[in-house]
Amino acid sequence: MVVRYLVDLELPEAGSSCTPPPDTDVFPPPGEGELDQVVALLDCLRDNGVDVPEVDVGDLLTDPEGGELLDVLDPTDPAVAEAALACLDEMPSF
Repeated sequence: MVVRYLVDLELPEAGSSCTPPPDTDVFPPPGEGELDQVVALLDCLRDNGVDVPEVDVGDLLTDPEGGELLDVLDPTDPAVAEAALACLDEMPSF
């Protein structure tokens, strides 16, 4: 992985800056970060009848791999599949 990173590394042009322009916002707007997208998806699943605990970003940070949260989702359950289809617009984009 490190080798691939080094091979694909693009160096800036001579004399250019390595930092982004000062008006570049490197953080997503509030409510649009990856964790916010996961919270929105879980809210949607719950709104569509799936028994998912109510969570916030802090809960996701305490379970970064999602083991506890994902254990409650049974992908073979038709209700989960139906809710997932209803929540396609909330699927994280990362």
